Formats: sequence, C-alpha cells, structure tokens
Amino acid sequence: MAERTDRAEMTTAARPEADAAASSRAEILPLEIIPTTLPDAQFALIRGLSRRLVLSFSSAGRLKRVPNTQPEFFGSAHADGENSVLFISDIRRSWMNREGWIEEVAARSREVARRIGATETIALGASMGAFSALTMACHMKLDRVLAIVPQYSVDPAVVPDEDRWMKYRDEIGRIRVRELDALPDEAEIFTLNGGTETELRHALRLPKPARTTHFVFPGYGHSLAQRLARRRALQPIVRAFVNGDTAEATRRIRAEGGITRQRHVRLARRARRAATLREA
Repeated sequence: MAERTDRAEMTTAARPEADAAASSRAEILPLEIIPTTLPDAQFALIRGLSRRLVLSFSSAGRLKRVPNTQPEFFGSAHADGENSVLFISDIRRSWMNREGWIEEVAARSREVARRIGATETIALGASMGAFSALTMACHMKLDRVLAIVPQYSVDPAVVPDEDRWMKYRDEIGRIRVRELDALPDEAEIFTLNGGTETELRHALRLPKPARTTHFVFPGYGHSLAQRLARRRALQPIVRAFVNGDTAEATRRIRAEGGITRQRHVRLARRARRAATLREA
C-alpha cells in the first residue's frame, strides 16, 4: 500500500506546504522577475528585511508554465517578511541537466545575493527541487541546504530500477548531472527521506560529508513533505532550518519520527539478524 501511495502522490511534491493562504499571498505580493535568457525558466524574487537569501527550487509535479505564480515554500522561507527568497522554476523539469542551467542559476543567485547584501545563502527544495538544491551546493557557496526526498540520480544507467517520473526523464536528453556522488564539506546539509524501498534506493546512496545529516522517516514514502504538512509539522521544520536553528529543526524532525540514516541502517541490520534467527 505504501508503494501505491508513493505513486499516487509523487507528482504532487511541487506543493509540499499545506499553506494555501501563503501561496495565494504570493500571487498578490510584489514578486520581481529576474531576467533570464533561458526559455521555460523563471527567477522570481521577493525581498525580505534580513540579509539572508533563500533559494527555493521548484519540484516537478506542479509546474506547467511561466510565470509560475505559486512558488514553493513561500510561507516558511519568507518567514513573514524576514528573508529574501529567490524562487527558481525549471519548466522543462531537467533535474539540472539542461544546457546552461547550472551556470544560469549560479549567476542569477549571486547577482541577487550581491544586490541585497546577503550574508548567508540557503537552498531548499522537495524531490526535483531537493536534487537541484544539492547539485547547486557543488557549484556555489551555500551555507545550508534542506533537501526533502531528493533523488540520488535520474540517470537510467545509475538507477535502472527507478521507473518514476519517466515522462519528464525521457525528455532530458544529455545527462550532465549523473548522480549526487559528492557533496561539499562546507555547507550544513539536512536531507529528509522516506523509508520505503523506492526512497531508500536513493537515500542510502547519498554521500555524507562531515556537516551533512541524513534523516529517514520509517513508514513514509515520496509524499513525506505532504504528510508532514498535513500534520502542521513541515513549516516549523523548514523555518527553523532556514533561520539557522538547526537544533530546533532536528528536535522537530525527531518528534515526527525521523531518525538518522545511521540509526536506520543499524535497526534494519538488527531486524534482518532477528529474522534469520527465527528462520533457523
């Protein structure tokens, strides 16, 4: 049943916050469109009072066109006007593989950071957006990254058993980002993954630099963000992490059943040993 739920909900990751009011506010608040020469792409900025810049990357399920008037993580990232947020939308759903996209994202992000005098930059996203945030951590300086249900790869040669998102993956063409086999040591990174088999095939392969913490939520699938949102738990986690209170973010993650990947691996190994003994 968990796998069927994953498939039914995997295209809804584009709106992980159950915050319709915040999304509606985005349609009337002054979003500044940052010029880009790339088609089917959008950079939309909302200014905040602090010198913190948040890069919010779109996920695949909800994007249809530009302008994208319902950006993701609006409420928790903007934090009632505290933070500036650059909403980054790739209508082609390329998982950072389209020609020139990595370079364009880095250039526009640095441009905005200079304009607002940013003293720290944070990236976040869900699903494709999480993959994008982690990818950009390898191409520009980021202080923190929050990646919710990121893929390790969408390259069929790397994950041959992964058959989700094929409508979009088939259109990518040349793969530029084959896998997330390296992450920077400098950024503080949290990843939140479900505990189903389809999610763990990605979660267990993500590298772990010194300042990276991988969390697994047993019993949750790719709809992790939506389920946390329904429990009114997602926004407090995101807001705490974005604002630099990673201890509070960790406390809230654990309160919702998240455990470290190391603990998950130990528990799984113990369960396999117990099953072997029972069979003997």
